[in-house]
Amino acid sequence: MLKYRDLIDSVLSGESQPTCPVAFWQHHPVADQAAGTMRDATLAFQRRFDCDFVKITPASTFQLRDHGLEDEWRGDALGRRWIGPGVIREAADWRALRELDPAVGFAGRHLDCARMVRRALDPEIPVVQTVFLPLFQAAALGGDRFLRDCAENPEDVAVGLEILGRNTVKLIVALMDAGIDGVFLVAQHARAGVFAEERYAELAGASDRACLAAAGGMPLNFFHLHGESVHLGALPDDAPAVLHYEEGPGHAAMDELLRSGRRVAGGPCQAGWIRTGTPEEVRLETSLLLRRCKGPRFLLSAGCVLTQDTPAANVEAAIREARTPRPDRDDGEPRTEGGGHD
Repeated sequence: MLKYRDLIDSVLSGESQPTCPVAFWQHHPVADQAAGTMRDATLAFQRRFDCDFVKITPASTFQLRDHGLEDEWRGDALGRRWIGPGVIREAADWRALRELDPAVGFAGRHLDCARMVRRALDPEIPVVQTVFLPLFQAAALGGDRFLRDCAENPEDVAVGLEILGRNTVKLIVALMDAGIDGVFLVAQHARAGVFAEERYAELAGASDRACLAAAGGMPLNFFHLHGESVHLGALPDDAPAVLHYEEGPGHAAMDELLRSGRRVAGGPCQAGWIRTGTPEEVRLETSLLLRRCKGPRFLLSAGCVLTQDTPAANVEAAIREARTPRPDRDDGEPRTEGGGHD
């Protein structure tokens, strides 16, 4: 039975397999502040769950600390860090953002971590690094004035986004040189509750495409659309990345996207049954999802990062179910042994 790189490559190339590639991940608060402790936490998670690929999941501020943004660990359920006030005090500050070297400073610690994780793992296990796209970085750096500057000082914001875009491309290239297999690009603002689709494209389209192009030399990239009512068009059809999102209100169902030819990854809401159900309920829900999305081009994961208190037994139940061989011919009916489902 295929696992790891061979299974992922086979499924994403459109071949039918009896098992589904599967991976989960969490933030590692406190540990994510230094290369060695982040490496150890990431490897410990992989030893526990044996995922088909490893995702290194730093805090969302890891690309921003070198710009002077402050953050702090305050016990968030998802493991996120509190983000301090923005560093943009006036519109001209967008043009003064610094060009960064990804090998030095706080970001450099995470580049070291990626290098160490890749060396520590079997080459057959792909390693993917989270990278936050420039528009998210701009929103964090701009703080309370970000949306106002987007409306009132768009040319200044555009210059800042160009600088952040160049920094992000340099980081992606450095990660590729470190030997990892791909990046997990996070688009936090490609959703109706923040920007209309056309406005998002105006603000972020060029920098998003530049990051996708920089990642194109790696074999396993993801484009994560975060939140509800996401703009699926933010990921171009020809982009070298797997669409990753969480099924929910205002979203197309994953099986619909698969039928359209998309390569898709995702799964349950991190606050839903993967967190609150019993292992048997998780197994049944996973079975239902896999039967609905049966076929090539699908990778099972959480819809977003797991909460810190997600029961390990539930993660193990989902992974076990994904690795339960299924016949090529599927009648579409879920198995019901061992319990019911509402």
